[in-house]
Formats: sequence, C-alpha cells, structure tokens
Amino acid sequence: MKRKLRELLVAADLDGDLTREIRDDGFLILENYGAIPPAVRRSGYYVWNRGFNVLLLGRDDTPRYFCKCRPIADANLERETSVLHALNHDPELRSVVPRTRGARDGEVQLQLSEFMPGRPYEYTLPGMTERAWVESMAQILGVARTVSTRAAHLLPGLLTEPAPVVLRVAAADALTELGAAGVAEDVLQRLDRGLARAGSVPPVLQHGDLWPANVLWHEGSWRLLDFEIFGIVQIPLYDVCHFVRNCWSLREPHAAAAATWVARLASDARDADLCRRAILREARNLGLEPAQAAGVLAYYVVDLTAQLIRRGTPRVAWDPLVREVRAAADLLHGGATLHDAVFGRASVPA
Repeated sequence: MKRKLRELLVAADLDGDLTREIRDDGFLILENYGAIPPAVRRSGYYVWNRGFNVLLLGRDDTPRYFCKCRPIADANLERETSVLHALNHDPELRSVVPRTRGARDGEVQLQLSEFMPGRPYEYTLPGMTERAWVESMAQILGVARTVSTRAAHLLPGLLTEPAPVVLRVAAADALTELGAAGVAEDVLQRLDRGLARAGSVPPVLQHGDLWPANVLWHEGSWRLLDFEIFGIVQIPLYDVCHFVRNCWSLREPHAAAAATWVARLASDARDADLCRRAILREARNLGLEPAQAAGVLAYYVVDLTAQLIRRGTPRVAWDPLVREVRAAADLLHGGATLHDAVFGRASVPA
C-alpha cells in the first residue's frame, strides 16, 4: 500500500518536489477508518468505515501536506477535490481554502492539499468576549458567503435549479424520514404548515458542515476546511443556522444541556438575542425576509436530523436533534408562526 500511496502522491503533486521534500518516514497516519476497497454503506452516501488520512512532513519535520485516501466509490471526496481545485483558481480565495489536487487508480482515490496552519475557532470561541464572538461570527459568515458566491460562478453546474426552492417541497422527504423514525404525526403536520407559510427561497450553495471545528484563524484571515458535502445543500442560511447553533452550544454548555437551541432562541436570554441577530443580519445580506429566515430554521433542524438518520448513525447521535424538531413544532402550536415566536423579539441589525 505504501508504494501505491507514493505513486498517487506523485501524480497529485502540487509543487513538483514531493518526492524530494518528503522523507520515507515523513508519513503520519492521523485517522485510519479501515482497509480499501470497502463495503459501501447501505445509503451509498458516506463510506465512513474505510480509508485514512495522512500528514506529510517535510525535511525539517514541519507539516507540508494533508492527504485523504478513500475508496474509489467515495463520491464525497471526489466532490471535495473538484470543488477545492476550482476554488483555487480564484485569487481572493487563496488564503481561505487549501490548494488541492487529486489522483486515483482502480481502487483508491487520493486528495492532496497543502497543510493549512492555524488555530481552530472551536478552541478560542469559548473564551472570547461577547463582542469578539459577535464580530468573529460575522466575519466567518461573510467569508462563507464569499466562497458560496465565487463557487456559483466557478462551478455553475453545482446549482441544481435556478428557480426558487419551495421549502415545504424541499423538506417533504426529510419529514417522511422523521415519521418513520417515530416522530409524532402532529409534530410533522405543524412543521409542514410552518414551512408552507415560509414560501420559497433562492438557491444558494452551502458549505454543508460549517461549524467552529472547520474554521481556522491564521495570519489575519479565516480559513475554511472540509468541503466534502459543499453544494449538496442549497438552502440559504442553512450554514448560518448550523454555525450559530454550534457556536452557541460551545459558549453556553450549561444552557445547551438544559434546553434546546430552538427553544432558547425564542427566549429573552442575552445569548439568544445575539444568535437571532446574527441570523437576521445574514438574512438581510442575502436579501431574505425574517419570515423566510424562520422557514429555513425549521428546514434546517428537520433536514439535519433526517440526514443523520439516513446515514445510519446511532440514535444517541440524532436524538438531541429530534428534540430540536419537537421544539420547533411546539412554537407552532395553535397556529402561531415561527417568525413571531423566534424573531419577533429582534429586528434586523442596522
């Protein structure tokens, strides 16, 4: 396997000096999920149990490249490699995403990226002042918005439909998945009605897994990692909801242990107000109304929960998200709107 790995690395070489600069003992396996070729998971969507990651060290023992090796059938790695390679052509994104190339043979595909140094946002976030947190969230979401805009021009084929996305229609399969998992019918009906009220939104490419662990700070700029599912989700504000929810849970672990994020959003708590304003600010930047933002919030918790169920993850991983789904439905009890329940306490910041 080591010989095959070296052959693929040479084929994907970014700088033409890999064989000279990387020592024979400069391979550090960081994560080993299992042998290749794999048995494909039942969903055919993720192959979590096969492949490995390698850190390649230079002659001076400093990291030079990060390498992912996966089965030839792993569509997500193929997608990520093509997305990053396209984004590398934009000069404005050179400090945001890693330079990347790929190679493959009959069994293995390899992705080679320059090593991106930096401090993960998840480490600094809990100790930030309130002002620093709000400002950093706005900056990171702005970077993600820029990447999305550039990607739409560089990879126009990623946008599946130019027409507006009807949220109720887009969420239909996910609601069915939740029903099969045991979510009560009245909960599903309330969510369906809430999504119907929100109408439609324009399609916008989303990172898909934008959370603090996938963000680095280095030399005055924010860097984004993990583009394996970039563009699969095309509902605007999806990344914003995911990012803000995860930021909140890291900063407010006691509140997160006591209540769902959706229920907290509808409260008068200071942290809830900051989350609402962050979401509404990005909604304004994207030209969305607060009612549409509320609809995306409902779509987000429904879709994310269904995704985890669909992948066959253990129930313990998606049970907390089912509680978020129920919390969203509770806010819609008696015909109330999610917009009034969540965003009625905040206006779009100036």
